[in-house]
Amino acid sequence: MDSTGFTELDDLWPTTPSPGIGHNRGPALLDVQLAQQNAALEQRRDELLGAFDRAPAEIDDEDASKKVADLVRLIASCRKAAETNRVGRKEPYLAAARLIDAYFRRITDPLDKAKKALEERLTAYQRRVALAERQRRAEATPAELSRVRGEYGAVASLHREWTFGDLDRNALDLETLRPYFAVADLEKAVRAFIRAGGRSCRGVRIFETTTTRVR
Repeated sequence: MDSTGFTELDDLWPTTPSPGIGHNRGPALLDVQLAQQNAALEQRRDELLGAFDRAPAEIDDEDASKKVADLVRLIASCRKAAETNRVGRKEPYLAAARLIDAYFRRITDPLDKAKKALEERLTAYQRRVALAERQRRAEATPAELSRVRGEYGAVASLHREWTFGDLDRNALDLETLRPYFAVADLEKAVRAFIRAGGRSCRGVRIFETTTTRVR
């Protein structure tokens, strides 16, 4: 029985038999195990989706609106149960994944640290080499001035690139950066602006709307 008091969805709209559980499932062992463990949940899903299919396409009286509200609540309850089961079922795998990640980080992290330190030493050396060579032939590129080859095929050379630092949020020229903002970033900023109480902003229409919430 759900919190609404319904024991059968026939109280909302008459039901018809649905396909048997597992009729379209693949052979994966875990998938089969999950289906077996959540058979009741799948049956409840099918019942709810069946009720949804039978629900009126347009609500035109109070009795129908009450039934639809109850169905929404039943669907939310079933979904919550599924989400709880999903989180609980996945946790052992997540724990194992974390253990695996931690194990291999004990290998990769020290290697990354050593690699970074060696690259920094190479960079410092090659900058000195490049500076000395540049004084001798100023038209050459940093890569040409610094390139060295290891006995095992490694090639190390300086590469010129532009980067940035000392970013000042308040002084940053947003107009210059405008073409490089992703739409998703702009939408996120607008939502934050609205949550902060903003109600008017050039370039976007901010309006109030209504949606039904079922508790």
